[in-house]
Amino acid sequence: MMTAALFLALFLAVDDPEASARETVASFAAGLAQDNAEQALAAVSKTMPDYGAFADTVRALVRQNQVTSSVAPQSNTGDASKRELQLDWYVEIKSKNADLALIRRRETVRCTVERTGKNKWQITSLEPRRLFAPPVF
Repeated sequence: MMTAALFLALFLAVDDPEASARETVASFAAGLAQDNAEQALAAVSKTMPDYGAFADTVRALVRQNQVTSSVAPQSNTGDASKRELQLDWYVEIKSKNADLALIRRRETVRCTVERTGKNKWQITSLEPRRLFAPPVF
């Protein structure tokens, strides 16, 4: 049985492409923070150019590090099937193997999020990808 709050959240996401795009990016960031590369990659379309290399990079990042992100939207434009986002993305990467090894990165990220199924949204482009590269400590 679906609660009223869950129904409302699902209803709003279906009818609000801007919110759906933000939630897709948040899902990617949450996967990184939860040490779950596959959850993060579920938000990324396999049709994204160089998806395989990007997926390998994300898996290596999460395997070797603890990742936290802060993402602030700067713009979110488009229509009901494709959104272009500009994001102020701050990442802290702490090595799982080296004590006190911490890298901080901040980039303006350009991201395209598209409706890939009836109500499924996925990231179809993300630049610069170097933000998610595993650091060398």
